[in-house]
Amino acid sequence: AIVGQLLAGGAAVDQVNNNQSSPLGMASLKGHAAVIELLLAAGADVSHKDKWNTPLSWAVSQGHERAAELLRAAGAS
Repeated sequence: AIVGQLLAGGAAVDQVNNNQSSPLGMASLKGHAAVIELLLAAGADVSHKDKWNTPLSWAVSQGHERAAELLRAAGAS
């Protein structure tokens, strides 16, 4: 996966955009469980809050149950 290649190449796991959204937040918003697993394994911050929500809040609000499970297992609350 491209995310794995980017991380292996030194991409910053918690780099944010202009809305303070992190890769983990965006993956959670979209429900991309495989990407969430990669980001968590790379040490992504499960409690980072962008302008609106945390990754867990995004996953729950969008009905992404697997994403929410992964985030909770990683310590998100």
